[in-house]
This record gives sequence, C-alpha cells and structure tokens, in this order.
Amino acid sequence: FKYPAMLSYFYNDKDYEKISIEGIQCLEKYHGTAAGVINGDEHLSGNSPSQGAELCSVVEYMFSLQTMLEAFGNPYFADKLEKLAYNALPATITEDFMAHQYLQQANQVIANKAKRPWFNNNEESNMFGLEPNFGCCTANMHQGWPKFIKSLWYKEGKNTFIAMVHAPSSLFTDINGKSVHITAETDYPFKNRIKYNLKGNGIKDCTLKIRIPSWCNKFTIYKNDNIYHAKNTALSDNDFIILQDLQENDTVVIEFAMEIRKTFWYHNSIAIERGPLVYSLDIKENWKIFRELMGIKDYEVYPETPWNYALALNGECKECIQDISDTPFSKKSPPVTLYTKGKLCQNWGLSNNSAADLPYSPVHIDNTEEEIRLIPYGCSKLRVTEFPFYT
Repeated sequence: FKYPAMLSYFYNDKDYEKISIEGIQCLEKYHGTAAGVINGDEHLSGNSPSQGAELCSVVEYMFSLQTMLEAFGNPYFADKLEKLAYNALPATITEDFMAHQYLQQANQVIANKAKRPWFNNNEESNMFGLEPNFGCCTANMHQGWPKFIKSLWYKEGKNTFIAMVHAPSSLFTDINGKSVHITAETDYPFKNRIKYNLKGNGIKDCTLKIRIPSWCNKFTIYKNDNIYHAKNTALSDNDFIILQDLQENDTVVIEFAMEIRKTFWYHNSIAIERGPLVYSLDIKENWKIFRELMGIKDYEVYPETPWNYALALNGECKECIQDISDTPFSKKSPPVTLYTKGKLCQNWGLSNNSAADLPYSPVHIDNTEEEIRLIPYGCSKLRVTEFPFYT
C-alpha cells in the first residue's frame, strides 16, 4: 500500500492517490471483512469471515495508511486507520500484551489448536500465545499503537493544524517561535464528544481543522460553551470543519452523532456499526492453558454460550453506555454495549473447526426471538461479527 505514496514524493503525478484508493477498494471488495482487515494467511484468502487475517498485516496496513495520510492528506485513509486501530488491533492481543494471535477471524467462534482452511499457516494460528505459528507477529505487534499515536495530528502550510485521527492526545508545537499547545480530551471511539483546549501565545495565529468522519452525518460544535453556528464555519468537501480567529484559552467542543447503522458483507450478511466501532456477539469465553513455559502461557478459547444467531434486519438496536475503565478494550467492562433481536440459526454450525460458511441472507427461521447482546469487536476474543439476517 505504501508504494504509490512513497513514489508521490519523487514524481509529480496526481494519479498516485487514485491508485492507492483503488487498490484498497479492490482488496476490500474481494478480501475484506467488517473489521477493516484484509484476509490473508500468507495468501489472499477471500472475504469469508471464517478466513484469517494476520496480526502483522493489521499493523503494517495501519502504517501504510499513516504513510498515505502524510503523502496525500485525504481523510479517506484516516477512516480506514481508525477502523483498524479500534477494532482489529485490540481484538487479537490480550489486555496484558502477553499473548496474541497469528490469525484473527471476523467470525471467530473457537480459538484452539485445530486444522482450519488456512493456505500455509499451522494449527496453532488462531490460538492466543507468545509465538503462535511463527514469531513475526511477536516482534511486529508492538508498532501498532505507538505509530498510531504519532499519526493523530498533521500540519498544513505554516499555521494550520489538523486533528486528523481522533483519540485522547496533546500537541506541543510552535508558530514562528510562539508556543501552541492543544489537548484533545475525549473518550472516543466509544463516546462522541471531543474537547480541544487551546493554550499558548501562538494560538491566535493558527487555524484548526477537525476531520469529520465519513460515518458522521450530523455534528455540533461549541466554542467557549456557545454553539458555533454554521454561518461561522467553512466546510471543505464535508471532510473538515475549519476554525479561525482563535484566542489563547479558547475551548472547542465537537459532538459527532454516532448513529447505529447496518452494513452488508459476505453472502449478504449484516454487521452492526456505531461510529468507528464494529460490534460483535458477546460469547461467553472459557480460556484454557494449552502450554506454559517460564510463566508464559499459550491459550485455547472455547465458547460456553450459543453463537449461531441470525439478527432481525429491521430490529431496533438499543445502546447502553458506561464509564470507561483503564482497559477500555476489555470484555469485562465494555464501555458501550448494544442490544437487538435475533434467533438461533440451527442449520448454521461448525465446519473445519470454524463457523461454517455463512448462509445467504435473508434466512427463514422459526425459532423464538431473543435479545442479543453485542460488544465492541475490539473487546471480544470470540465473536460473530457478520450475521445472517431474517426479515
């Protein structure tokens, strides 16, 4: 992915940005899943949610998106970056960073040593451990979050600072020797509010641009606790809000409308999304130690509750928002959970030790409708993310 972006530094050809976007769109069409990953187990493997995506590919894809953001400044890449960072990355690593998977699945209903339809990778590839299958991810996984943090803010021209990727952060910089300090206070991606505190004697000389995510159709901006009316803002292609005439100690608050939406995937399945987060079935997990050496443990994870649900296509989704803990991507206390309606799909079971191929939707089911609990993809280690649906 980085290749066209790197070439653009040496050759004045505007097609490189177009080539990058078309390359991503092509891979997503034939090998992508709802979590934003590209399926591949050393070879591209199609977009079934039971195929695997390598942890190395997650962090390297993130780095490529960061490189394209720097080269082209297109917020398209920021949307992709947030989706990977807030879903696929935490889902495949334990909270203490002592175990990870080589391959993750969007529909991952069991994670154990077993033969699966990988092209190259071995039977331990979706277990959680120190070095499942091969050690490259053990060395590579740590670049994900630090490089992500380095890619939150960008500078345009001499005095424009862009809040491109949203996360809690602090920016320390200057304009012609005058200090600029901007902090972003937020519980994003779980909550919709970001507060920017503007400090330093260079603030009056700067322009602040805030990216509007592609999933956001409505937003409200407050400046110093007053609504910052639309007539005082300049929208550029609906991608950024631009704020000028700033003063030291100003505060700017933006609230994105995080509407729950359904997106369509493999075999006409549906995924549930809210803001940059994808939601998955909350499956009760049973962690078993597979091996232990010098205090380092490898695990198998088994489901203890049914997973083969179809969702009501037109079912209402209710959200429950809680305080955020020190480990926000934790199954123990997900900051936001969703509740909707579903039915057990008894004709959908296991095949090759993974969820069988998704039945093509819509499906006909006579079972009783139940309330289904969904948690953020990044909080799950077992999950169903792409669901068959009934009408």
